[in-house]
Amino acid sequence: MFDKIVYISDRSANVKLKEGTAVTINLMNLHLIFEDKDKKILGEVDDMDGDIVKARFLGEIINGRLYGGVIRKPSLDSTIRVITKEEIPLIVGESKPGFMPLGVSPFYNDFPVYMNVNSFFSNHFAIFGNSGSGKSCGVSRIIQNMFHDKNLFPYKSNIIMFDSSAEYYNAFRNLNEINPNFHYRFFSTNEIDGVGEKIRVPIWLLNVDDLCLLLQITNHSQIPIIERMLKLALILLVGAIGYVLISKLVLWISIVIWIVYFVKFTVTFRFDKYKINTNN
Repeated sequence: MFDKIVYISDRSANVKLKEGTAVTINLMNLHLIFEDKDKKILGEVDDMDGDIVKARFLGEIINGRLYGGVIRKPSLDSTIRVITKEEIPLIVGESKPGFMPLGVSPFYNDFPVYMNVNSFFSNHFAIFGNSGSGKSCGVSRIIQNMFHDKNLFPYKSNIIMFDSSAEYYNAFRNLNEINPNFHYRFFSTNEIDGVGEKIRVPIWLLNVDDLCLLLQITNHSQIPIIERMLKLALILLVGAIGYVLISKLVLWISIVIWIVYFVKFTVTFRFDKYKINTNN
């Protein structure tokens, strides 16, 4: 299928197809092996132009293990071939301790995909897709698969999920029954549904943007009114606190004056009968 490398850079290589090879969209994202006598480089097809395919380098296979990034580029006379079934687990993982099932690969005939839990959760990742494409379902399945095995949970990790649309409650509510070694807790701000532990946010913690979202304000002309309202509320709050503090201060001053008056005019201390005898 692949003839030879016609151009090579630090990150990719252009490969010419052999004559008679059908150029189809199926070549996109195909994983290739650039192999010569002392190295084996993994690449992925990400562009095509006639009988030339461009493959970017993903990593180097050393002693049966894939290392990300390429320091040694393949030589121009490298043999180019499609990745074999035995080499696919280098990309999609395999079933072994510390790895959990993620799904199947539609590109490799439903080949099972596994991920290293600690590596996965110790890095940033994102799940993209159109509405209704299964993003929430995918996140739920990842966490459910992880909770089914106590040895899979990421080392010293805590997972916090903000579920504004209540999509995950039904998916996770039985996790403690499945695996009691984990402590799943559900908090809600809804006082009506009676589900989960209630969490209350004090009003003084909210800013203008929070109040606008809470009151569903969409007209920008209403925002200055909210700002003025907050300023007036702050003035009234400071005034109320000042009144309370001053009232308590006056009260304590009155108590101190009363105690001093009581001690001075009602209590008499007699020291004359405790005279020191100096005749001896």
